[in-house]
Amino acid sequence: DQVERITEFAARSGLGRIGVISPQDSYGDAVISAYNVTAQRLQLQTQGVERIPTSGDRMTQIMRKFAKYDGRKAALKPYEDADKQTKEDIYRQYLPYDAVLMPVGGALARQVGSFLNHYDLPPRDVKRLGTGLMDDKILATDRTLDGTWFAAPSPTARAKFERRYSLTFGDKPERISSLAYDATALAAILARYGMERNNRPAFDHASITNPNGFSGVDGIFRFRPDGISERGLAILEYQKGGIEIIEEAPRTFQQHAY
Repeated sequence: DQVERITEFAARSGLGRIGVISPQDSYGDAVISAYNVTAQRLQLQTQGVERIPTSGDRMTQIMRKFAKYDGRKAALKPYEDADKQTKEDIYRQYLPYDAVLMPVGGALARQVGSFLNHYDLPPRDVKRLGTGLMDDKILATDRTLDGTWFAAPSPTARAKFERRYSLTFGDKPERISSLAYDATALAAILARYGMERNNRPAFDHASITNPNGFSGVDGIFRFRPDGISERGLAILEYQKGGIEIIEEAPRTFQQHAY
């Protein structure tokens, strides 16, 4: 969901040349698989794909290659004595990407952002795109990640739950606690629905995979026939050291326009 949502938003925003930096693990495999399907459907130009060790090893060589740094430096060399505007025009002409999809979080996200800057791909020229791993207020303060867009559950939907939880328990809920609350609420709803109509809980396949979905702590969600969950996600952006919603999550799957 996250990869599809952010990729489609980038395409609608006119970012057609995409690079992908993905970790060398099963999560990275899943991201690239999802991205390839979406990119093909949207006819995006995938200009480069690199895998990085989750340990952060060999980052210098990998990121230098990904940034196409040496080729760009060579192309700019004849213009060393040109005026500033000409240099900027040539620089932009040789930018390899409009945006970079970087499904990483924590220290690895900081490393990737820093190396993109180091190899002349700053945020003002190359948009950073992320997944829910970017839903991190600490990362939002990193200047190399300024303006990052990522897809995640809307914080507006979750705010009411967090207030109720804090009032009840005197503490802030863990991020994944909403999954337990949603699962319990869904079981109760399906049980009540089934008892009212058939005198037994509606724990059957058809009820659980209702295409209309359900409303949860983090917004709407539903289960596909293959058992994978699908969520209505917002698009968020790092702005001035914080996280802001720039496109709200859908409120119903019937208007699932993206």
